[in-house]
Amino acid sequence: MKILAADKITAYRDYVDAHRRLFDCTTLDECFATAENLIKSFSENRKILYEFTYYAEHHALLGRHSIFREMQELATLRKMGPVALVARQKNLKGSIWRIKHEITRGSKPHLDIERRNRLKAKERELAAVNKMIEEYERTIRP
Repeated sequence: MKILAADKITAYRDYVDAHRRLFDCTTLDECFATAENLIKSFSENRKILYEFTYYAEHHALLGRHSIFREMQELATLRKMGPVALVARQKNLKGSIWRIKHEITRGSKPHLDIERRNRLKAKERELAAVNKMIEEYERTIRP
C-alpha cells in the first residue's frame, strides 16, 4: 500500500505538470507527447484510486493494479532454482530484443505505448533475475 501511495502522488504530480504543459505546446509533436503523458498519468492515478477506494470499503486488497502482478511474479521468481533463473534470463533477453526491434521498426505505431510498458516490465524482471543469479553466485563462491 505504501508503494501505491507513493505512485499515486507521483502520478498526480505528473498529471498536473502535463496538464500545465499542454497549454504551452508549440508543435504538434510536443502536444502529442504531452497529451500522451497526461493520459498515462491520469489513467495510472485513477487505477490507484480505485484500489484505495476498494480497500476503504472492503478492508481487503483488490489486487488489479499492475504492481500486484509484478509482486506475484517476483514471488514466483524467488521460488525458482538457479538453472531455471538462467533459462528465464535468456528468455527475457530475447523478449527485450524483440520488443525493442518492434519499436524501432515502427510498424503499428498505435501499439508503441503498450510495447514500451512491456519493455519496462521485462527490463525490471530481468534486473530482478540478474540480482537473484548474483546472489546465488555469491553463496556458491564466498
